[in-house]
Amino acid sequence: MLLDTSTQSTAERSASDMLVTLRRMPFFEDAYFHMRARHLALADGYLRTLEDGYRLAPAMPQDEVVLGALSEMWLMAAYDLLHTWREQTRVVLTHPGLSDQVSTASVSVEISEQIAGSANLRKVISRLRRDVRYGRKLRRYAVAVEHIYKDLRELRELLARHEVLRARQPGGSSAHVRIDPVNGSLIYALRTRHGTVRPLSRAQIADGLTALRP
Repeated sequence: MLLDTSTQSTAERSASDMLVTLRRMPFFEDAYFHMRARHLALADGYLRTLEDGYRLAPAMPQDEVVLGALSEMWLMAAYDLLHTWREQTRVVLTHPGLSDQVSTASVSVEISEQIAGSANLRKVISRLRRDVRYGRKLRRYAVAVEHIYKDLRELRELLARHEVLRARQPGGSSAHVRIDPVNGSLIYALRTRHGTVRPLSRAQIADGLTALRP
């Protein structure tokens, strides 16, 4: 059934679009991945509503604290979801019989145990053997998610470092730079290998997930 989006808010439409995008990905036929995707999309819709409010009116310090806490939890959930997806993708793509370059001997005990303990992994492997196009789709998605995953990993490391600094230096500066006046989302400052600062907002990560295509 198609959703009638004529009366939906921008935030609700964004959440719906994110869920539709994630459900197109291999593995998301599984109930676990579908549930995680739905929760991530719903939380994104709620955060976008908050962010839009902060864009239209100056945020109080306590508002920024709430937005920061919820944004961090959302980013961690997004990272965990993509990390799990990448790990399971690695497992099935290194399964013998799916690649001429992979032998039974090269499959680790850990991977064999994961496959034995997961009905979903076995189901995906079975489909990959039957459907060459599904395998190509999985490999294209594996490439497509890398940029978003690396951004999330950098943000996760930044937030972890901030937690250590905050514990050692009470009242230290926040890990985020400011609220983006364009979308109300928090902008985080990532250090590049050249020593410069690369700004990245939660909304950019969410938009990247929504626009994800193989």
